[in-house]
Amino acid sequence: MHLNRYQASLTHLIISGTVIGCFFAVVFFIWYPNPYFSIEDTLNIMVILFTVDVVLGPLLTLIIFKSGKPSLKSDLSIIAAIQIFALLYGGSIIYKERPYFIAFDYKQFFVVRASDTQHMDLSTIDAKINHRQAGPTYVYAQIPSGLTREEQILFKAFLRPKQYRDIKTHIDDSFEQSLNLDTLSEHSPENKILIDNFRARHSDTPIESFAFYPLQGKIRFVVLVINRKSGDVVDYIDLNPIEVPISTFSEQKAKAEKK
Repeated sequence: MHLNRYQASLTHLIISGTVIGCFFAVVFFIWYPNPYFSIEDTLNIMVILFTVDVVLGPLLTLIIFKSGKPSLKSDLSIIAAIQIFALLYGGSIIYKERPYFIAFDYKQFFVVRASDTQHMDLSTIDAKINHRQAGPTYVYAQIPSGLTREEQILFKAFLRPKQYRDIKTHIDDSFEQSLNLDTLSEHSPENKILIDNFRARHSDTPIESFAFYPLQGKIRFVVLVINRKSGDVVDYIDLNPIEVPISTFSEQKAKAEKK
């Protein structure tokens, strides 16, 4: 059976779409689960991969395909090689930059990427939290005692694996540093809408059951939500808490204590 250029291009599109679709599923659901896909700036690479593998490849097949053409096999092989190279190269970058640990360190969570761990001695980490699962692992980066406030800020425990502890047994040490949703909500109408949506999603759970922390990604912040009882990450709120002055949080806490 001889294919015309349109049938050949459609076949190429189906094959390319299936391959890139499977790859995207791994990226979205395993390597970069929400909210990490959006805060780690993977979109640009994904767009390039989609353009080369799903758009450019089948388009070139449509242009050069001619049944019986002597150089057809070599032409199609070159197109396939370009697509494979783009997928392997872009995929390797995405894999190397994937979130490996999400570490709590001095009032907020930081993304420790797989590329960061290449220079770390991971043998110092407790095996219970160093299971090298495909997705990111949440850890508590314990700051050594005896440091001043300024030293605590500069210490960067999230880059020191020997400071990593099981987040579920240490996260309660940070509850006093939890953000206040009322303060965030009062900061802007947009924040209020996002927080109201969060409250609606968890209307069956008392708001006091959650703790809220800034999560710093490569390109922006969000608010990470943790269940105080279990220590599990249950949700995130897509707003930037750093835009709210730090002094506002202490003022809010002082008001609450007076009541």
